[in-house]
Amino acid sequence: MTYESASEAEVLKALWRPGAPLENTLFAILDPYGRPLTRGTRSPGWLFRDPADMAAGLADVARHYQSTGNPQSLPAIATVRLGMNVAACDKLPLAIVVGDTEKERQAMERTLAPVAWSDGLIGKLTYTAGTRTDLNDIQGPRPSRGYLFVSPNEFGTAGTVIAQLNATATPAELKAAMQMTIDRHHPLSLDHREHIQWGREQGISWTTAIPITDPHELQAQQFDPQRGPAGEGSLRPNSSRPNQGGPGQGGLSQGESYTRAQYPRGFGIREYGRPDPNKTGGNFNSGLQ
Repeated sequence: MTYESASEAEVLKALWRPGAPLENTLFAILDPYGRPLTRGTRSPGWLFRDPADMAAGLADVARHYQSTGNPQSLPAIATVRLGMNVAACDKLPLAIVVGDTEKERQAMERTLAPVAWSDGLIGKLTYTAGTRTDLNDIQGPRPSRGYLFVSPNEFGTAGTVIAQLNATATPAELKAAMQMTIDRHHPLSLDHREHIQWGREQGISWTTAIPITDPHELQAQQFDPQRGPAGEGSLRPNSSRPNQGGPGQGGLSQGESYTRAQYPRGFGIREYGRPDPNKTGGNFNSGLQ
């Protein structure tokens, strides 16, 4: 998803090395106001030893930000087109909130969000939202309002509806439809090379919304023209890691300060004071806006 939004790319670059081109992967942890708690790196592996270590580190962070009430928003991909592709990459089914207006979609998302974040379903589907005109590559019903649960094809270029619910569906109905979709979604098990070969045979490629600027990817395309504009193919590892002295986030806006805490695993986390919305007007993006 790195090169799919010009405005998002500017946010990502603010978390990266000052003046450096945006590379194709970036990892950082932000607080609820969009302020960076960790430096930007190429992957979680530069801050954590293994998945268990990362889980423990995230638990440390989460203790500073206790949420209240039910989740109000989905972990949604920006567009149906991109959501289909991401779901296929992760070999997950896709849930689509369909509505003619953003207000309609937001109301349905508020109903779906607590179910999506529930213990039995968290991480089991990918989510997106759009209008009926965004559903041209999906086989099956195309309602003007409601919920669609879709199984994407291997390359995320098309999908098939497994379940459909209207806009007034209850959480119990949503949960049942989501579980049925998970049970009926059977993605192919191809290794990376098989996936690439099959895609090339079918002439499938992905054109990003903004130009790719990763120097390693651009260099790889010179050696392998078949990778195409989207750079299909195995990623070449970096010859060396970039300077990890911090991404230079441009300082902390609104006069905020922080202290640096060292947790047992040794990765540094910035701790900010709680913003005063009366002074900041509610904008806590710390120069990332």
